[in-house]
Amino acid sequence: MRQSKRRTRRRVRGVLPVVALVAAASGCVSAKAPTQTTLMKSVGATASAQRIRVADHNLARNFMAIVELTADSVDRMSDDPGIDYNTLVWKANAIPAIQMALYHPEPLVAFTDGWILLVQMREYFESGGGSDSFGEYQPYVVRTLRDAESELETSIQDLDGDPEGNLRSFVHQWASEHPITNERFLRRSPTEAVANLLGAEAGGGLSSLGTLTEMAGDAQQMALVMASYVPRQITWQSELLMADLTDSASVTPLLRAIDDMEVVSATTEFMRVTPDLIASERAAVFREIAEMRLETFRDIDAIRRQTMQDIAATLAAERSATLREVAAMVAAERKAMMGDAAGLTSQAFDETRGLVKYLMLWIAALGLGLFAALAALVLLYRRRPA
Repeated sequence: MRQSKRRTRRRVRGVLPVVALVAAASGCVSAKAPTQTTLMKSVGATASAQRIRVADHNLARNFMAIVELTADSVDRMSDDPGIDYNTLVWKANAIPAIQMALYHPEPLVAFTDGWILLVQMREYFESGGGSDSFGEYQPYVVRTLRDAESELETSIQDLDGDPEGNLRSFVHQWASEHPITNERFLRRSPTEAVANLLGAEAGGGLSSLGTLTEMAGDAQQMALVMASYVPRQITWQSELLMADLTDSASVTPLLRAIDDMEVVSATTEFMRVTPDLIASERAAVFREIAEMRLETFRDIDAIRRQTMQDIAATLAAERSATLREVAAMVAAERKAMMGDAAGLTSQAFDETRGLVKYLMLWIAALGLGLFAALAALVLLYRRRPA
């Protein structure tokens, strides 16, 4: 059983480089990030929406990797079948819960929900219902989750999104008041309470042109991550099913009944058809995976087309509004210039009129002076003795 499980893991790990290459290639074609969403503006966060989206994707990848690698490490170190079974249950149920928490459309809400889930998971294995799931390796699991939690609190300080620690207090209070009580990690979603705490008046919807492109990028990232984990989740669920089928409590009555020849015959027939059954089930699983992948790509293409249409409509509206504003500004400037020109012309006429009056007075005074001089000369000439 353990050898088969390790072979399955090696096959899954062989697919990881290909998935990583696809994820890296998709990351190279990212659109321009928006400034901030409505929720982020209402909080007063200084980090950009793109920065928090990157933090969301990093938290999702790191969180899932921590769960998987820690569970695999405990599985390799332990020889207890019960502990091995619990590591399998942890991986199979925790990773879908992480994906559900960290792929909310509003990046700040997704980040907070993932943080809450990490605290709830650590408390579940530290003092809750899962405190004895891994035996002597329980402190190792708790310490790993606590280190991840410390790194996350450091990253939220780097984002400058919670300068007074209100968000951290809310996260720990919610985790304490709503602990995880089951191994499937089913829990009440804190999304609405997070939005109320952060003071959003409207959701993180299409608040800017950048948000439209980022939604397509988030959908692509989510599809790639989920596609990379689908084979592993199928493997884990299959291993859980086989573990449940081979549980001693279920197998012992069957072994006791094998003494009956009819049971032996039925068992032989079952073993004969089992390979065909396994082959048909495997083919069906692969067909479903292929259909899911095609459907995912179709959804991504539809989102891309809708996004481009929305971008074109937004650009057309912005261009029309810009042209109207420019026309209004030109008309206002022209009117102001005409008013200034009229004022300058009137002032010039006034100054010219005053200058002409002054010139006429000066000419009149000069004429009077010349006339007086001429009159004086005439009088002097007449009075001259003969």
